[in-house]
Amino acid sequence: MGIAARLLNGAQIQSFTELSVERLLYEHIRASDTDTVSAEAPRLFERRMADHAREIIERVKAQQRDDRLIFDQFAASGQYVLTAERLATAAEHFFQAIPGEPTLYTLPEDALSLALGFAILQALRGAERNGRPVEEALNEMLEPIAALDMTADAMLSALLVASVDDQMSKTLKVALYVGFVGLQNTDDEDYEPFVGTVRLSPDAALSATEQLFSSDLRRPNEHWLTEACVLSGPMRSARTRSARMFGDGSAPTVWNQACRCSSAYDTRVRTLTIGRSKNRQRNLPVGWTA
Repeated sequence: MGIAARLLNGAQIQSFTELSVERLLYEHIRASDTDTVSAEAPRLFERRMADHAREIIERVKAQQRDDRLIFDQFAASGQYVLTAERLATAAEHFFQAIPGEPTLYTLPEDALSLALGFAILQALRGAERNGRPVEEALNEMLEPIAALDMTADAMLSALLVASVDDQMSKTLKVALYVGFVGLQNTDDEDYEPFVGTVRLSPDAALSATEQLFSSDLRRPNEHWLTEACVLSGPMRSARTRSARMFGDGSAPTVWNQACRCSSAYDTRVRTLTIGRSKNRQRNLPVGWTA
C-alpha cells in the first residue's frame, strides 16, 4: 500500500481504481534505485524484462509450444537469463520458480504483461529512431502477442509506462492510444487505469482523439478515449485552446469536433458516457443526467 499511497498523495492517480497490478509492478521498479527488486538499476531491469518478452515472442514466431514461457538459469545464450541471486531477489513480484525444477523459472501473468509492454515500447522507440512508422512496428509486435491472448494486457501496460515516462515521445503515445482503442478484446476492468493514462498524457490523448475523428474508420473502443478526454480534462481545455489559436472562427472541422466534446455538445459522446456511467455506477459530470 506504500506505493499506492505515494501515487495518490502525489496526484499521480486520482483514486486506487486507476491502479492495475502492472502499474504497481512498474512503480515498484521505478522506486528501486538500490537493491529492493533486482540488484541492478531500474532501466537495466526493465531491459531484462523486455528481453524475456522478446524471447517469448521469438518462440511464438518459431511455433514453439513446449516450455514457451519457461526459462533456464543456465541457458547458454540470451541476455534475459537470470542468475540464482537475481531470481531470489526478484521472485516475489516478477519471476516464479518452477516447482521441482531448481534451475527453471517463468513470469507470472501480470509480470509477463508488463514485460510485453516494455518490449512493445522498445520496438516503437527503435522504429522512431530509425525513421520507420511506429504504427507498422506496433502491428508487427502485436501479431505474435495475440497468439498468447495477451494483446490488450500488453498494450495497456505499454500505455501505463509511456504515460509516466518522459522519454516517450508524443508520436509514440498517440500510436498506442489509437492502437489500443482498435482492439476487440478489452476488459471493462481496464477502463479506470486507461483513464489514468489519459490524465497523465493529455496532449497525446487529445491528438489521438483528433486522429480518430478525422478517420472514416470507427474503432471498437474509441469511445473509451473520447469519454476519458471529456472526464479527465483534455477536451475541457480544448475549447480555450481553439479560441486562442483560431480567434477568427477558422478552426478546422476536426478541432471544432473536439471542442464540442469539451462542453458536452457532442451528442454521441454524451450518450456513450451516460450509458457507461449507468453500467459502472460512476458520477456523471455536472449538468449531465442519466
